[in-house]
Amino acid sequence: MMQRENMTLSSDMQRHIANWEQVHSTRPWGLYPSEDLIRFVTRRYRDAADRSAIRIIDIGCGPGANLTYLGREGFMLAGIDASTTALKNAKERFRAAGLEFDDRSLDLCQGNFAELPWPDESFDVAIDMESIYANPMEIIRACVGEAHRVLKPGAVFFGKAFGTETTGYGTGEIYEPNTSRNPVGGPCGGFGFAHFFTREEIEDVFSGFSELSIDWLHRTDRGESISIFEWIVTAVK
Repeated sequence: MMQRENMTLSSDMQRHIANWEQVHSTRPWGLYPSEDLIRFVTRRYRDAADRSAIRIIDIGCGPGANLTYLGREGFMLAGIDASTTALKNAKERFRAAGLEFDDRSLDLCQGNFAELPWPDESFDVAIDMESIYANPMEIIRACVGEAHRVLKPGAVFFGKAFGTETTGYGTGEIYEPNTSRNPVGGPCGGFGFAHFFTREEIEDVFSGFSELSIDWLHRTDRGESISIFEWIVTAVK
């Protein structure tokens, strides 16, 4: 089992976290969940007898696009984000969608992904739709370790992360191998830290899980001016 370690965030990382509050306070964010998340949920839980017995945590939930979809599907939910504005917007989206909720069915927390505030073995599923990547590798490892800790035995992590073929890789200030601060252009431009994963790094970071399945997508955007390579990770505790 991965061990939980207390992380002391540097002032640099504290500024990085504060940056996400500014991002969510000053710009709109996506309204719709990832197609890959919808496919994962449909394949795994199409025939689930009682979805309210399945508890899912969204790590880096933002303003709730994934949570609103999962709420409509009947799951019990939790989410964490660095931005209080994002969490406020997530609750507003639930209300706008006509979804009833309380602190048990929608347990939202502002905080640090590397120190999740939930007890061991609290969740059946953990999802990360390209949030954990926005950190240096030390923090990424702690985040994945925390996801492992809060999952029940046999529970599953499902996530997406950018690969090194993505536009912006190798630009900006190189903080460490494959990690840039403020990469130029591409899907990670303008958001602070971004780690672009190799397959070997994915395998290493998730080595504490009992099963690991890796898929990938490679596409272009904006008239082929941007390349986006995404790793799709399914890991069973």
